[in-house]
Amino acid sequence: MVTTHLALMASLLGLPLGEGPRVGPGTVAVPKGSDAPRIDCRLDEPAWMSAARLGGFRQTYPGDNAPPSHDTEVLLVYSSHALFVGLRAEADPRHVRATLARRDAIGDDDSISLYLDTFHDRRRAYVLMVNPLGVQQDGYFVEGSEPDFSLDVVFESAGCLDDGGYTVEIAIPFESLRYEAGPGRNWGLHVLRLLKHETEETSWMPLRRDRVGVAGTSRELRARFLEQAGSLTGLEEVGGARIVEVTPVASVARPSDGPTAAGLGGSARVTLTPALISDLALNPDFAEIEADQPQSTANQRFPLFFTEKRPFFLEGADLLLTPARAFHSRRIVDPDAAVKITATRGRTSGTALVARDAARQADAYASVLRLRTDVGSQSSLGFLGTSRRGGDAASDLISADGRLAVGAGAVWTFQGLATRTQGDLGFGYYTEWARSDRRTSLQLVGEGYSPGYAAELGYTQRTDTNRWSAVFRYNGQPGAGGPLVSWSVANTLHAQFDWRGRMQYSYVYPRVLLTFPRQTFLNAYAYNDYVRVFEEEYGPSPSPGQAGAFVGASERSTRYTGVTLQGGTAPSRSLSLEALYDRTWNTLDYDLGAGRFPRVSPAALADPSAAFDPGRADSALLSASLALRPGDAFNLSVGYEHGRMIRRDTQRAVFDQHLASVRLQYAFSRATWLRGRLDHDSLDGRVFHQVVFGWNPSPGTAFYLGYDESGVWSDSSRPRYVRRDRTLFAKLSLNQRVRLNE
Repeated sequence: MVTTHLALMASLLGLPLGEGPRVGPGTVAVPKGSDAPRIDCRLDEPAWMSAARLGGFRQTYPGDNAPPSHDTEVLLVYSSHALFVGLRAEADPRHVRATLARRDAIGDDDSISLYLDTFHDRRRAYVLMVNPLGVQQDGYFVEGSEPDFSLDVVFESAGCLDDGGYTVEIAIPFESLRYEAGPGRNWGLHVLRLLKHETEETSWMPLRRDRVGVAGTSRELRARFLEQAGSLTGLEEVGGARIVEVTPVASVARPSDGPTAAGLGGSARVTLTPALISDLALNPDFAEIEADQPQSTANQRFPLFFTEKRPFFLEGADLLLTPARAFHSRRIVDPDAAVKITATRGRTSGTALVARDAARQADAYASVLRLRTDVGSQSSLGFLGTSRRGGDAASDLISADGRLAVGAGAVWTFQGLATRTQGDLGFGYYTEWARSDRRTSLQLVGEGYSPGYAAELGYTQRTDTNRWSAVFRYNGQPGAGGPLVSWSVANTLHAQFDWRGRMQYSYVYPRVLLTFPRQTFLNAYAYNDYVRVFEEEYGPSPSPGQAGAFVGASERSTRYTGVTLQGGTAPSRSLSLEALYDRTWNTLDYDLGAGRFPRVSPAALADPSAAFDPGRADSALLSASLALRPGDAFNLSVGYEHGRMIRRDTQRAVFDQHLASVRLQYAFSRATWLRGRLDHDSLDGRVFHQVVFGWNPSPGTAFYLGYDESGVWSDSSRPRYVRRDRTLFAKLSLNQRVRLNE
């Protein structure tokens, strides 16, 4: 049907179909077109008639390279400035899921995904996704990790639904990518299509069913995904222009309790070659329009992780990613100037970054150097160095890491780290061995940080600890057409101990994962945990003339059990639901208090200033989310979470927290939208709401006009809302590119 559709258009236009190479899986010779096609979701121009055509898609989930439920065909052609991709997807339009969602939020829609391995190293790739209405999602993929969609790539797309399915056109400027091209230079390519209603994935290239788990989660990935990609050849007369990209940014904010603040800054990028890029930011507007998603901090002893959103730090972020998070760019809090150089030559890539952080003391500078070289077909070795200098403070880190392919189905990942902070030395390590085949996967993961380890520019949840885990998973394969799409069973064994060998934490974590049609899933978990805390983690140990941090014994421990049920469904294009319930018995209250809830240990009830007295408690957590999409343009999502912990010895509430969030968006077009947000956290009564009008036709070019307000619900006998802060703000940025040698 797809070929018939294209043949009909060709005959009406009087054009021959099939002048370009028709290829099967493997290698694609991409022809250069005489004229660039318009991106209007109409595959009726001469360039498309001579394009390379990719067919023969296979169902790779839930089937094992089985015939797909609907045909797909992809067209490829290029000009000296861009790669053009055309897609014709057969489908029943009543079942196609597509909305005018915000950029990078099309996970609930049908989509086409392109993985472009532009250095053909089979380790990293750009990920460009488009839904049937042309809405984009983009990022990068690093072998062994989940795709990171924080990166924005400037490209053009259009999509249209019709009676037989949908058509998508994409133009990817070469100047938006880092790459190598020319005679003898190939690119790797994967093309995947997701059909949400059928819970189906199809792929141009056949894919093995080998899976590997994501460390610390219940999720898993395909093993050696990019090694199974096809190859693009013929990209010989490509780009090569030197590009200067300038993005000036102007912003103004008028708070209710202070003077109006205005800012003017910007960033620039100079592309000397497609593999050598320099980025510069002077007085940049690094502020984000949207705040971080609320997270529960009740009964938490260690810092939470927040993802990076600032564009300057996202370019080349895949290169700075290491197994242990030795560099986390959000530790550079408020840079007023920064410069970065990223380069690739042959099999070696590197990046260097220097930033002045205005949030720290005067003259505080952060610097990073990263080098990585590829070894063999699937292995790599790397070096990372970071440094922070400011006043009398100094902190340095050096690290070596690697990823080695061992045989056909195993990968060993490792990293060694050393830090020096104010003369104190610290050490860290990470090691992971993973092996997988069609049905089973096994991971052995170890990670540790000495008491003196201090990565000032990294993210470290806890020091003086060693964490070791073994994860086993078995994936079943139900018969085609049955009520069960897939099922898996998994178990994790975990042990955590300090550098003196004392056990801190351990657990056994079996689980069953079931997937049904219509994006429906049901997961069941059970766990048996042991946790132990020591007095010196809270404060000083007792000594003559000085009381200890604990009341009574110098350590506390408990063995607790729990169960979790999690499920979700998306029975139609307009509705999706998810829910989770967790119940734990005999866990540990760390006696820290939480927001409006004071400490409730026996000692604290007698004297609020008493030493800490951790004790046993029971807890429960319920969370649920609802998404409504009654039309292409309207999207409403509601989230709710209720967590509660009761201390056993006093029968008092350690915390009783309600987190609620509402998101509302109306899209006037793909580029123009109105968005509202409301968050409430009962732990401290905080309320935050925001309304933003936005115009964002492409990354780097945007206009925002919005209103923020925060306040609290008073905890008096007659609760009332007390407004704290109000801000009216506007922001404008314009991205401009200039080719220097044309």
